[in-house]
Amino acid sequence: MVWLGRDSGVVVTYVDAEVGSGLVLTEDWDWPAVVRERLPEVWPDVIVTLIGTNDGVPMWVDGVRLERNSPEWFAAYRPIVAAFMDQLAAAASHVYWVGLPPMEKSGFTARMAEYNEMYQELIDARPNITYVSSWEVLTDSQGMYQAEIPVEDGDPIPLRDPDGIHFAAAGANRVARQAFQAIAAGWGFLDRL
Repeated sequence: MVWLGRDSGVVVTYVDAEVGSGLVLTEDWDWPAVVRERLPEVWPDVIVTLIGTNDGVPMWVDGVRLERNSPEWFAAYRPIVAAFMDQLAAAASHVYWVGLPPMEKSGFTARMAEYNEMYQELIDARPNITYVSSWEVLTDSQGMYQAEIPVEDGDPIPLRDPDGIHFAAAGANRVARQAFQAIAAGWGFLDRL
């Protein structure tokens, strides 16, 4: 995304990233706190976020352990996500929420799809947040997980790391382009792409 912004001539990009972070486990990395501290430094017009892949862990609420992805877990997770969306939306003119990607393991993919459905429902009630799907740019023509792009006369180009979870450079670039296309459309500079 950084290089896309630079090349457009209309965007200055700042990046905050922390591998292994999320909204459920905040002991090591607290995204709401980072947003409170960091955003006043840059006063963004637009925020792009992709978060949630690591959130599928048990939660403790009022001394009760909620098993990941149970109905009780989702009932506790939903307001956490909603509060974070509201925090981001209050800090910028517009937020682009990138949906979680498909994963190599089908059970993990199903969980990402379930999270994405919840994110989309929450976004529907927030006019200054746009959902950006990562699914189409990371799947094959049948909508299935795609680890690499076949190349006719050479080695395939990896979209995902060997773990079947993280992005390889080409996969990250595809997702960044998808988000940047949505931003350019929303802000009226598609001619700069």
